[in-house]
Amino acid sequence: MTGKPLTKGLGGRKYAVDGWDMGRMLKFIQQEAEQKAQEIKIKANEDYRLKVSELAVRSVQKINREKEEEMHKIHMERIIAEGKLRAKASLGIAKQKEHTINKIQSTAIERCKSHALTVQLAKETIQKYRFIFSEKKMVVHVKEQDRSIVEELLKDENYKIEALHESMLGGIVIRDEERTVLVNNSYLERIRLAIQKIQPVVQRVVFTKLDNPK
Repeated sequence: MTGKPLTKGLGGRKYAVDGWDMGRMLKFIQQEAEQKAQEIKIKANEDYRLKVSELAVRSVQKINREKEEEMHKIHMERIIAEGKLRAKASLGIAKQKEHTINKIQSTAIERCKSHALTVQLAKETIQKYRFIFSEKKMVVHVKEQDRSIVEELLKDENYKIEALHESMLGGIVIRDEERTVLVNNSYLERIRLAIQKIQPVVQRVVFTKLDNPK
């Protein structure tokens, strides 16, 4: 005789479970197991997709970071290269400026070497000295060839004439005997002052476009 399997109820009593109840219970357990398995599978798939997504994001971030670093490196190399080119160009322009000014100065010096002292320049220099010292004896430096001009202008003055050094090129220099006052209208000094004045003009006319290339 085959009996029904016994199981305990809530009150601790044993009661028989028929085959239909057992089948339903097994089916329920199987469904629960399949549902749990499906949940685990879904969770695993979600975790996998999440990890793949994170990996993809990290890969993209790494690529972007490397790209930014490379772009920054290229940008810095370009800045350095442009800076070197500008420095080289500026140096070339500076040398050209110096060459131009020196050429102008050399031309002026050559012309002044043989240029005689003018009466007008001699008068202006004497007047400037007399404005400082109206009665003090003056020592006048001129070239020998210009001596007569000074003697004519200083007939009744207290003065002394001395030779002007060749390096002064020509013109006239007046000082007092104590060498405390000097009025320098030598050609060398006038060229120096003229060069100072024309440098901005040379810069503006000749080199402005070179300094500011477009």
